[in-house]
Amino acid sequence: MPCSGFNGAFGGFSLLHPPPAELSAWHVPLCRYDADTMSEVALYPMNFDARGAPLLRGFRGTIVLSGRRVLRERGLMADYERLLSAPSRAALDAVTAGDLLPMPLAEAHEDALDRLGLGRDAQRSFGAEMSEIVNGVVYSTLIRLVGAAGASPFVVFKQANKTWSRLYDGGAVAAYQLAPSIARVEVWGDSLARHEMHREAFGGALLHAVASFCKTPALSELPTKRTETGFAFQVKW
Repeated sequence: MPCSGFNGAFGGFSLLHPPPAELSAWHVPLCRYDADTMSEVALYPMNFDARGAPLLRGFRGTIVLSGRRVLRERGLMADYERLLSAPSRAALDAVTAGDLLPMPLAEAHEDALDRLGLGRDAQRSFGAEMSEIVNGVVYSTLIRLVGAAGASPFVVFKQANKTWSRLYDGGAVAAYQLAPSIARVEVWGDSLARHEMHREAFGGALLHAVASFCKTPALSELPTKRTETGFAFQVKW
């Protein structure tokens, strides 16, 4: 189904935040789709391929804080904390938004999330809620800049590498336009790719990005792209 304009909500939360003026640099032209060749189009250049991507070394405390906020709102915080060792729990309690978590602590956080045993839909909605906390203002700013009637999810996907580098140290994300309403997003060099919650929450963040613009997003993981340090999703709207 073609994009039908700004939907304004996903999973019960609003995307209509007052946009800060300093984010106006996020305004970018839409990627051109070559309907004659039907070939995929990279939404931004990459300096390496999946095999050459630098390995993830850690991620920002913003990710932990947003995830723990969703845990509290869902009544899962006590269960999550019971799945952590005492040293990991203390270290995670002390995290601030700008901190860069080392991989052992990031692994402890992701392992506890996995062991909660949430189903796929719950994991994806969890990631969507995290994305609203972290990216909601940015997405609403993009919509305002390009105009709600003409906005497309490709506006967001063109910024995927910038969003990744703001939150992660190492690893990479590549985005491709496959058709006027189909995109593929690949994660490379991700040392946390083995964690189901990590992958599905990322997928939920993609759904949140598309639902900011369209009413009926659809998401599917691409099994052939799954590796020890990578995964990919296809998104349709």
